[in-house]
Parts: sequence; C-alpha cells; structure tokens
Amino acid sequence: MYASLVIALFLLLGYRLGSLTHGVSQAEWQTLGDYSSFHAIIHNPLNLPMKLVGWATWHIPLHSAALMRLPAALFGLGTLIPFAYLLKRWYGMRMTVLGTLVFACSG
Repeated sequence: MYASLVIALFLLLGYRLGSLTHGVSQAEWQTLGDYSSFHAIIHNPLNLPMKLVGWATWHIPLHSAALMRLPAALFGLGTLIPFAYLLKRWYGMRMTVLGTLVFACSG
C-alpha cells in the first residue's frame, strides 16, 4: 500500500515538472548558478543537502527546466513519506491517503 502511495505522489509531483510554467524564472536561474560550483556550495553551506542534489543534477548533460526542478520535487517527496507515516500512526489508512494527497496538492 505504501509503495502505491509513494508512486502516486511521485507522479503527482513530477507531472509536467518542466512545462508547468512558461520558461524558467530569474530566481530559478540564480539558484541554478548556486549549484554550478562545488566551491560556492562549500563557501555557503546553507541548505547543503538540497544544494548537493542540485549540484549532482547540474552535472547531468541534459539541462532542462524539469531537471532543474527535480531536487525540489525529490525533497518534497522525502517530506511526504514521513508525513504519511505519521498520519498512519495517528489516524489510520483512510486519513493517511486523503491527508497526504491534500498536503501534496497544496504546495
């Protein structure tokens, strides 16, 4: 059951990840520039796990808007899994599925 919930959430977060908005914003280009140099990441280690995943995706030869937004989607999915576990422990399976889907869609 958990595997199907994780797959559904990944599809929800990844749906039209690259083409949802018209192009890439200036803030996204600036963030991508922060990922481009490992020296810049070490110099400013704030949000280090996110920057390391962004740095790894920067070194994949295919640059696209979806690939730029992939680290945020992965960390979003990583947040939803403990959230679903917590709801399951507190309330039960029906509330877990409904609450996690509502939380995932509200971001």
